[in-house]
Amino acid sequence: MVETEFTLTQREMTSAVRLSGLTAVFRLRTLFWMAVLIAGIMLTIFILTRFDLRPRPALEFILGFFVLYAVYVLFGAVLYWVLWPLGARAQMRNSKDLSNPIQCRGDDAGWHVRTISAASDSRWETYTKWSENSDMLLIYMNSTIFQMIPKCALRGAHDLHQIRAWLVQAGVPRVAPLR
Repeated sequence: MVETEFTLTQREMTSAVRLSGLTAVFRLRTLFWMAVLIAGIMLTIFILTRFDLRPRPALEFILGFFVLYAVYVLFGAVLYWVLWPLGARAQMRNSKDLSNPIQCRGDDAGWHVRTISAASDSRWETYTKWSENSDMLLIYMNSTIFQMIPKCALRGAHDLHQIRAWLVQAGVPRVAPLR
């Protein structure tokens, strides 16, 4: 049995939101559509420069690719360092449950969570996936709803290994976040 009680900090909430976002970006469907978008933009740039009679269409194509890549990296940086932390801060501010103690207990049957206004008893098999980083373990109830377990709230490595073992035993897939 694993038991813990914690109050989420802003840092932990931001870590959870970032981990969830990176896990979502890693979905094959998302990567596929990002690749289609980039390929479409590159094809457009190629067609526009290829049929123009300027002397260096290949150079323009390469420059267009690097500009597109720079915009993509800039968007990712703004998302990771600005938008996700702002979203986490707003979520902490708007949810009384997240700013009060959360009690969790895990056993062979499942994961049990109690807050000031809600209770959840979920069997391990009902979770759809799980992910973790150095600070946080997330267990997903569906593609967007997850339960957060700060690693610092666990009593030690044994508790973390036990939770992982329950998830693996139940056949819940681990999803590695995009790094």
